[in-house]
Amino acid sequence: MATSILFLAAEPTDAARLRLGEEVREIAETLQRSPARDSFTLEQRFSVRPADISQALLELNPRIVHFSGHATASGELCVEDASGRTKPVAPEALARLFAQFANRVSCVVLNACHTAELAAAISKHINYVIGMSTDIGDRAAIAFSTGFYQALAAGRSIEDAYKFGCVRIWLEGIPEHLIPTLSVKEKGALEYSDDVVLLVGAGVSNYLGLPNLDRLLEQAVIGRDEVAYRIINTRNVIETMHKDAKARFEELVSRLRLYLDVAEMLRRERCFIDEMGGPLPHGVEYGDFQRKWWDALTRCYRIILDEYGPHKIDRHSVEFATVVELLRSLAVANANKLHVYTTNYDCSFQVLAATCPGLVFYSHINNTDGAFTKEWSQANPELEAPDQPAIYVHRFHGCVAWFANPNVAFGVEEVYGAGGGLEIRDDNKLHDMVIKMTPSQSVSPALSLAHEEFSEHLRRTKLLLVWGYSFRDLEVLRCINDALAAQPRLNILYLDPYLPRQQVLAYIRNTLSIAPITIDPRFRPAPVDWKPNDGHDQLIKKTVAAVAQAITATSTGAR
Repeated sequence: MATSILFLAAEPTDAARLRLGEEVREIAETLQRSPARDSFTLEQRFSVRPADISQALLELNPRIVHFSGHATASGELCVEDASGRTKPVAPEALARLFAQFANRVSCVVLNACHTAELAAAISKHINYVIGMSTDIGDRAAIAFSTGFYQALAAGRSIEDAYKFGCVRIWLEGIPEHLIPTLSVKEKGALEYSDDVVLLVGAGVSNYLGLPNLDRLLEQAVIGRDEVAYRIINTRNVIETMHKDAKARFEELVSRLRLYLDVAEMLRRERCFIDEMGGPLPHGVEYGDFQRKWWDALTRCYRIILDEYGPHKIDRHSVEFATVVELLRSLAVANANKLHVYTTNYDCSFQVLAATCPGLVFYSHINNTDGAFTKEWSQANPELEAPDQPAIYVHRFHGCVAWFANPNVAFGVEEVYGAGGGLEIRDDNKLHDMVIKMTPSQSVSPALSLAHEEFSEHLRRTKLLLVWGYSFRDLEVLRCINDALAAQPRLNILYLDPYLPRQQVLAYIRNTLSIAPITIDPRFRPAPVDWKPNDGHDQLIKKTVAAVAQAITATSTGAR
């Protein structure tokens, strides 16, 4: 489902003229230029009166509300009366209005002078509200809007987009980059004030017996049919570009997607057809060429589904039991709750939710209808146990059980729920799988929500425990790096017996070096002292002890 933006503008006849048309045009063009243009819709309402605001909110149900115009020195928003003259709206009234839409609207932008206090009032109900601390000129207001939506369209969080907007003002040489302010809704202590947060990577999937992505690549090139040869040729192209470095499965899927898009454009886009001069080759015109890449991509999706589906999780193994007990131990030590963030695509957490009566799992998937929501849903109500430890699962990159559905909130539904099966016979359905394999890929706002929640959590927690994650995801590392600046006493532990600390530091340095940010010197994770020959019981014992020690050190001010 696309993120809906409502642009509201008012320019009373008795107020100074503003360049509101230019601002909305810049926003529209910024979104249109983005590869993720289909992920956003922009609705516009000009010359708004008080009743127009509430009507537009009810009618359009937007995720982002953007107001451009004037405000009084006391923070009243200036809309228009029936004659087109200024009609101030009380901040309390606006705050109460937005309170009625708190479950839908996630961000409000007040691009008007003296709206910082109004933003703070609205942020009691809305997660993110941007206002202006004093007067702001037209040029600065337009520059901020352009930078803000440019970052959003690139998949960045609202907090990052706010920073981009401020930097855009600065880049334009306008001395007003400190005027925009961001007010963030205070989260409840139960949700965000945890002592420990768990980040889970591919190492945990491997621990449960699932193959890594390199093994999936090996499977994709097995065979002597045309599809296998096509995949092999694509892999060879990638490795040639890398100067014979080994191709990764994610790169293979990304390039096959590109080839499929190119084949579609050659067939349908008039500009390509005209430039080719003459009739299209038979295979291109009738879709045979396109079908070849579709078949290759289908095989890759089928392999992902087969290898990461719930049937591959051995719930009777000692490793599975160890994961259960470690989650339980960490949750008990953390006021009977644990938030888990994962980069993995597999269904291990669904299987855990279905088969662990001593734990209550929550996700943003409502398993009564399979739809993704912003609120938490109990994964398996049949295992209801209110006094048992609660595990909240956040997914950065989606899941093989998640599929696109434009008819539900966030455009995501879960085919496999707690206790269900997962069998996709329709190859067309596979192409709707919601998994994010490359940083440039735009999939669903659901994945952006996970990053926002992660950033919020890290600013309030004492310890981030990382299990089986290699510190090579730019988006995740940026969240951690930013959190260290805001929360300098955050400790980081990692559990991976095959990853030396120097290699961890090298991964962090190499990954963050491609971004224009400074690496926080405190970004130095410490290892948990566990090795496979210590035994599974020691994994739990040593990890819990290391976590307890790190939390105590943070509480006393030690690092």
